Amino acid sequence: MTLDLISLFAKSIIIGIIVAMPLGPICMLLIKKTLESGLAAGFAIAVGAALGDALYSGVAGFAMASVATFIAQHKLALRLIGKGVMSAVLLSEIRHWKATENNIHLSACGRMALGFKIFLMTLANPVTILVISSVFFSMGIHFGSLPEISIAIVGIFIGSALWCSSLAYITLYAKRNLPGKYIDGIKWLSLAILAGFVIFI
Repeated sequence: MTLDLISLFAKSIIIGIIVAMPLGPICMLLIKKTLESGLAAGFAIAVGAALGDALYSGVAGFAMASVATFIAQHKLALRLIGKGVMSAVLLSEIRHWKATENNIHLSACGRMALGFKIFLMTLANPVTILVISSVFFSMGIHFGSLPEISIAIVGIFIGSALWCSSLAYITLYAKRNLPGKYIDGIKWLSLAILAGFVIFI
């Protein structure tokens, strides 16, 4: 791997962290699910979100200008799709709410389903690809070959997964050191913030 590709890989990891860092609907669900079901649920969400970010980074790498134009032309439809997906997730979380301090066990299939749900939520938010494209431009990253795009995809996946996994660890630490009533309050707050995103995006 040449020095330029190593630099691109490092920059892509940083971009993955930047994209995943804002406390949006994905992070809110990650916090809630980690509190309910432990690190396994948090990791499932981290992988789902990172896959969505990586896919969008690949699309942005192939056609940043075309994608930006498409999103600008179909902004309303994309917003409605995003609202629909997040509303479905919000209603599902409320319907299966369990106000308990005990872990809710998730099977392997349940974790896969959770990761896939988060993957769809990530893709349903067109802001993600705009942020990735903007960061690419601001950092002066331009793709001239398939290997460069592939390295960027892997780097962004790693960066996004690292940040989300770190947030899951922090959440679990908080659960172990905070009284139960505060943990239940955090769960409700995460749902309230998710509802806010549904209304205002």
